[in-house]
Amino acid sequence: MNKDLEKVDKEVLETVDAKSIINSLDNLEKAESTGLSLVKEYLDLKKGEEKRFVVFAHGQKEDTDTDTGEISITPTVDLMDSKKQLHFTMSHVIVQSLANAKVGTGVSITYTGDKKLDKGRSLKEYSITLLNLQS
Repeated sequence: MNKDLEKVDKEVLETVDAKSIINSLDNLEKAESTGLSLVKEYLDLKKGEEKRFVVFAHGQKEDTDTDTGEISITPTVDLMDSKKQLHFTMSHVIVQSLANAKVGTGVSITYTGDKKLDKGRSLKEYSITLLNLQS
C-alpha cells in the first residue's frame, strides 16, 4: 500500500476514493489548465434577447429566509455559452423546462417578457428551444 494512503484515516478511506485523490495530486503541478472558468454568472437576459447555451449541470441552491430562518432548496441549472462562460439560473420556467435535458444539450433561450399575475406579481416568460449540435 502507498505510504501516503497508510496515513489516511480509515473512515476517510471508506467515504472517498483516497487512492484516486492521492494519485491525482501526483499530477497536479504538471497538469494543464482547460481554460474553463468555474466562476458562474447569474443568467440575465434583456427583453427580446436570445442566448445559446449547452446544459452544463443540474444542481440546487440552499436558501435561508432571513425573517423566518426557514431553509428552502431551489433547483438550478448551469449553462455554458460559446465563450466558455458559465451561467446559472434558478428561474422556475427555465429549470423546469430543462429538467430532463441531458448535460451537453444545446438550447436557445429568449426572454420574451413578463406575464402579469395577481396581487401585482409577474412571471418572466421565455422561449426555450433545443438546438441541433450535430454538424
